[in-house]
Amino acid sequence: MVLKLYGFDISSKFRLVAIVLFEKKIPFECHVVDWTKNEHKSPEYLEKHPFGQVPYLLEAKYPNQGPKLAPDSSDIKAKAMFDQAASIEVSNFGPLVDKASYEAVMKPT
Repeated sequence: MVLKLYGFDISSKFRLVAIVLFEKKIPFECHVVDWTKNEHKSPEYLEKHPFGQVPYLLEAKYPNQGPKLAPDSSDIKAKAMFDQAASIEVSNFGPLVDKASYEAVMKPT
């Protein structure tokens, strides 16, 4: 089965998901959703994701495919450290990268 990855092709989050899928050797096809044209709010896209956001995939869905990207839940300390790092990334680093990316790439000149 080939996964369909929907998102804006210049988005850092879209590219991050594509990198993870590539690293895990999970076949996928890209479907560009241009948020500058509000395509993520179209009725067709809202059928796929009712919140009008780019969907995400959990690595746990493909545990035996490609390299392990997160520790097993059986190693509580390693899982906690991973979750802590992921939380810091999402809460602190991610928003700054989003702003910098917008300023460098998307902001009209």
